Amino acid sequence: MDSLLSIMTGWANFIKADHHTKQMMRERIAICNTCPFREEITPLGQKLLKFIHSSANLFKCSKCKCPLSAATASPSKACPIGKWKEFGNSNNYY
Repeated sequence: MDSLLSIMTGWANFIKADHHTKQMMRERIAICNTCPFREEITPLGQKLLKFIHSSANLFKCSKCKCPLSAATASPSKACPIGKWKEFGNSNNYY
């Protein structure tokens, strides 16, 4: 349940991202872009993501199965292989 709540929070943060959330997302996505567990989302999933937000990242983590747009926007989400850590709230990121 914590993971679901974390991803729901991530989507909300992604949609209404402030400067600090965007910075956190950029740093995390840069790490994810070099990860061997980054994989493309299915074509149907891509359509759903584009419906949510036109700038959504079209990749997911094959370890935790989370869409990267939501995972990287959730301060309480940590990388499942330890490449980036969780934060209590987005204010801890700067």
